[in-house]
Amino acid sequence: MVYAISDIHGEYERFKELLDKCNFKSEDTLYILGDAIDRGEASLEILRYIMKQSNMHMLKGNHESILQIVFTLGKDLNESLEILKRFKAAGDRNFQDIEDDE
Repeated sequence: MVYAISDIHGEYERFKELLDKCNFKSEDTLYILGDAIDRGEASLEILRYIMKQSNMHMLKGNHESILQIVFTLGKDLNESLEILKRFKAAGDRNFQDIEDDE
C-alpha cells in the first residue's frame, strides 16, 4: 500500500499512532509531503525516525526550508537560533521583513 501525509509538525506520538491505525508495514511506502518539523515538541525524533525507514520518503516543505535558511544565515548555532526565534515571533511576516529589523 502507498500512503501520503503532510504537516506532521513535530507531533511524533500522533504520527506513530497514525501509522499504527493504518497498520503501516515494511512492505508499504509512505511519502511525507513536507512540514514534518516545527510547532510540536518532537521534530528531531520524527526526522530521526523517518531517516531510519527505507520505505519513507520525505519532501522538503516550507518549514524545512525556513530552518535551512536560518542555519545558512547564522554564523554559528547561537546566531542561527536567534534568527529562528525572531522568525517565529514574526508570525506571518515574510523573511525579508525580519532581515530588515536588524
